[in-house]
Amino acid sequence: MSEPKARILVVDDERALCAGIQEALQREGHQVDAANDGASALRLLTQKAYNLVVTDIRMPELDGMQLLKAARARGRDTQFILMTAFGRVETAVEAMRAGAYDYLTKPVDLKRLRAVVAKALELQTVVAENSELRQRLQRAEPGLLLGESEPMRKVVAMAEEVAQSDVTVLIEGESGTGKELVARLIHTRSARAKKPFIFVNCAALTESLVEAELFGHAKGSFTGAVADKLGRFHLADGGTLFLDEIGDLGAKGQGDLLRVLEDGAFRMVGGTELQRVNVRVITATNKRLQEAVAAGKFREDLFYRLQIVPITVPPLRERAEDIPLLIDAFLEHFVQKHKRRRRRLSTEAVQVCRRFPWPGNVRQLRNVIERLVVTSPNAVVGVEELPDFLVAHDRSTNFFTVRVGMTLAEAEKLLIRQTLSQLTSNREEAAQALGISRRTLQYKLKQYGLLE
Repeated sequence: MSEPKARILVVDDERALCAGIQEALQREGHQVDAANDGASALRLLTQKAYNLVVTDIRMPELDGMQLLKAARARGRDTQFILMTAFGRVETAVEAMRAGAYDYLTKPVDLKRLRAVVAKALELQTVVAENSELRQRLQRAEPGLLLGESEPMRKVVAMAEEVAQSDVTVLIEGESGTGKELVARLIHTRSARAKKPFIFVNCAALTESLVEAELFGHAKGSFTGAVADKLGRFHLADGGTLFLDEIGDLGAKGQGDLLRVLEDGAFRMVGGTELQRVNVRVITATNKRLQEAVAAGKFREDLFYRLQIVPITVPPLRERAEDIPLLIDAFLEHFVQKHKRRRRRLSTEAVQVCRRFPWPGNVRQLRNVIERLVVTSPNAVVGVEELPDFLVAHDRSTNFFTVRVGMTLAEAEKLLIRQTLSQLTSNREEAAQALGISRRTLQYKLKQYGLLE
């Protein structure tokens, strides 16, 4: 039997309605308990961990609002959906302020119920992942998580610094470098750490959906809008909204986002009331936004509003000294995940990995290590077990990849780094190989931040 999708508690003093909702949610694959009064529900909440509670508001003795507040006082991350036969705005506002995810009016529309439950569980997963990340960061130094090279130390130091304020941050870097992890680090180190971290992939938002997705929509605002729906800005209230691939946001989305950042307020699609939330915005991109601005594809005013503090995450090829550390961390992680015996890479295999430019960055390295953990029968993984593309590249280590669009300074920095790491660490010999004086090499090492 497969694991349940989620553990849900349904609470209502109307036994028939309670049983009907329980059955409907069980059909969705959830494990669902039921209680017919608030006191019984509170006892269950103290005995078990639930992802979600769907409860009536009006019940004798202990009502739904009291149940919600009692659960919140215990510090639980359980999401709440409240049901009421009295669909007053005041009731909804009170429920939201107390920490409810959403509310439903009776008679309950089961299609609407399933949709709201799915969204609430999505948020509950985000909260749980954030809590897990926070615990991992408390157990380990940031350097062990992100890398110990000088470029990554600078990234971590900057993330730690900006975490102490609510300034808008733009994280730049190639795909697979760990931009989301940096954003989560900022959130976890901030005063907002116990509030939601909401992720939005802007590349997946079509021009017609972006406004409703970010700001929500009011009931009846378009066909199929059978009830009010909260947007990502609502869900992130008090916490952090992370907009990934911001360079792919369309013209209308850019304008909408700029207005929120400048005014701190917005309206739901089809809504009339001005909404205000307390959200810290972090964005990320693998594109060169300044070039997009010059080409007229990205608003200049939005660009300057987003990059109040820019953080650039270096590609893995520019911090090759982190590769052995990352290999060890990934080996340990995947050995535990796939329940395999301990493995390590031979010294030669590690060096092959260090010499590879990793166009897919940390994500590509991570995938290779997972593959080796699953497929290698040996405790020590040798060069012969590495993927063919790694071995083939290593046969031509006298060459390195120059990316189209790379500046001359970037190419020179990479050449100097590769010469010192692959040819010789002796600076006199490296200078001779590069055709420059030792003094010039020393100057360029300082210029490019390559001094140890």
